[in-house]
Amino acid sequence: MDKEYRLYHIAKLYYVDQMHQNEIADLLGMSKMMVSRLLKKAKEEGIVEMRVNAPRGINMQLGAQLRSKYHMLKDVVVASVSATEDPRRVVGKTAADYVVNLLHDGDIMGISWGKTIYEFSQALRKSEASGLCVLQLSGSFLVSNDYLMMPQNLVHSAAEHLGAQAMLQSAPLYTNQPETCLALKQDPLMLHIQEIAEKCTMNIIGLSSLQQSTMQRVGVLSEEDRRELLSKGAIGDIMGVFIDKEGNEIEWSRCKCYTGISLDCISKAKYVICLAGEEEKAQMLHLAIQFGYVNIPIISEKLAEALLRQ
Repeated sequence: MDKEYRLYHIAKLYYVDQMHQNEIADLLGMSKMMVSRLLKKAKEEGIVEMRVNAPRGINMQLGAQLRSKYHMLKDVVVASVSATEDPRRVVGKTAADYVVNLLHDGDIMGISWGKTIYEFSQALRKSEASGLCVLQLSGSFLVSNDYLMMPQNLVHSAAEHLGAQAMLQSAPLYTNQPETCLALKQDPLMLHIQEIAEKCTMNIIGLSSLQQSTMQRVGVLSEEDRRELLSKGAIGDIMGVFIDKEGNEIEWSRCKCYTGISLDCISKAKYVICLAGEEEKAQMLHLAIQFGYVNIPIISEKLAEALLRQ
């Protein structure tokens, strides 16, 4: 039998006709080990080509380029967004589909806040996994014109859609005084939340550039705060923790008033998934990846392209 045809014949029997390797061995009068070797050879010589077709709306090429650039990442998902679509909605829906397939019984998922995470929480569906918990990773704040955007409401929404338990924080995002924050962190409920946060399987987080800060838009940050942060070299925040262009956390007047879970704790989860659609977040996302705060970005094509230019 011609060598190339022999490889084709064995590959066809296995992959197309769905025969077991021992059946092929009996049919062709060879050992099962030889069949295995020839199947491997068929792949090496291109007779068998494996192809994975991405779901509609996923740009595998950009994802592969980012995986090549950032070797520390576990995965990258790049969502295709048309000119008429809201990138935050598309990224949120893509992330919801992705996350539901990662969940297992007893998993704890922490989530932060933001417009994309709001879209994510709305797009989640009932999980087949049982005993799930959704944890609020940061303190709360008021969004007077859109109550659904408030952190505790995002947690409620995500938990309801998944069929999970919701675990909420009762503290504000920032307290007025460091002493108040320290006292709150000693509260039994806050200590319990910290214990749960350390067991999170995955954390869903967002980030902002200082120029496009959600916290300033909703009144959590004042103009005076913004000027101070700029003077300290802040370029943006991850869940309310501000960092500079070197990826270091900023020491500023309100940093000891932050009640949320620390970035060190958040980054210890198996999956730290960052949702972002706007291309102006490229520098912040680049730093978040480089410093290990994120290991799975789910982003838009425009942000992916901007990230490749970083």
